[in-house]
Amino acid sequence: MRTPTQLSYTAAMSVFTPISDSAISSVIAPLGLTLVGAQAATHGIENSNYLLRCADANKQPIGLVLTLFEQRPAAQLPWFAALLSGLAEAKLPVPAPISVGGGPLLQVEGKPGFLVPWLPGAHVFQPNEQQCLAVGQLLASLHQCPTPRGEPPHSERRHLRWLAEQLPRLSDTDRGAANEVLDTWQHAAGRRTLIHADLFRDNVLFDGDHVSGLLDLYNACSDLPIYDVAVTLNDWCVDDDGRLVTARMNALLSGYQQCRPLSDEEMKQLPLALATAGLRFYLSRLAAQQSAALHADAQGTVSKDPEPFRQIFLQRYRDWKAG
Repeated sequence: MRTPTQLSYTAAMSVFTPISDSAISSVIAPLGLTLVGAQAATHGIENSNYLLRCADANKQPIGLVLTLFEQRPAAQLPWFAALLSGLAEAKLPVPAPISVGGGPLLQVEGKPGFLVPWLPGAHVFQPNEQQCLAVGQLLASLHQCPTPRGEPPHSERRHLRWLAEQLPRLSDTDRGAANEVLDTWQHAAGRRTLIHADLFRDNVLFDGDHVSGLLDLYNACSDLPIYDVAVTLNDWCVDDDGRLVTARMNALLSGYQQCRPLSDEEMKQLPLALATAGLRFYLSRLAAQQSAALHADAQGTVSKDPEPFRQIFLQRYRDWKAG
């Protein structure tokens, strides 16, 4: 195992709940580990995350990540534990929860949580075509994995309906476009698969051009895989103005189709899916802005600027309407 100093796992995370070193030491003690140091990871908008540098009985370094769920009820977490463990067993680079005291679910400072391995690699925020191809392959592999038994706690379509509460904040023109996209997407049909639903650049780790980590599957659910492709394209394959970069887009789609060919019907749905995915993150960032005031004492970023995704949404809407 690599030493923690060789690892990078710092994006897509925040800290809302402070934890003392003594409390963390109590969490890892059943594993026979001692705490060397803990660092709050201060990016992201949903959970509290701590990067733990530990040592085993032989003084060998071990890196772990402690995640506390600020919003998700503990009753939903067994489904996610089963998902993460199943994906790890399927050889996807997913950090599966570690069993502590008989099970993976922890209670720390009154919050439910998971302890997972600290994966090697680093985030890439200026991806090249080979990395986009690798992300496409990763996404297609994920879409071919089964979902755990039981109803997924998250639903993107249900979440979109909830996010529609943000529509009164939009201009008349933007609201009209948003309503048209939402109404059309809610009737989109096809075979559903497991999807990630949030495969942004800060949820993947790379070792060179090789994917070494797939993170943050807490929006995973069952939906049309082309929607997941669209979410991913809207982050990995855009320039600074939100325009799709053809070379990167083609690389990602090529990687995807090497593992799971897209049907003609799915390709026809892609323009609408791109507009829907752009709208989803435009509205979710508006919602996060509203809730940010409730977490004024949080360490890190608790909301992100909605404007980039407003521009992405409007561009994708125009492309969809142009046919």
